[in-house]
Amino acid sequence: MRSQVGVVFINRNRRRELLASLTRVLDLKEATQVVVVDNGSTDA
Repeated sequence: MRSQVGVVFINRNRRRELLASLTRVLDLKEATQVVVVDNGSTDA
């Protein structure tokens, strides 16, 4: 049976940290679903 992992990021003005975390999570073979919720960031 294959393991599955879902990840939810809640983010506001943490672009650099979010990108670093996303990179690590997307490298996981178990990550099957990634959701990013942005709460009105102003840092692009």
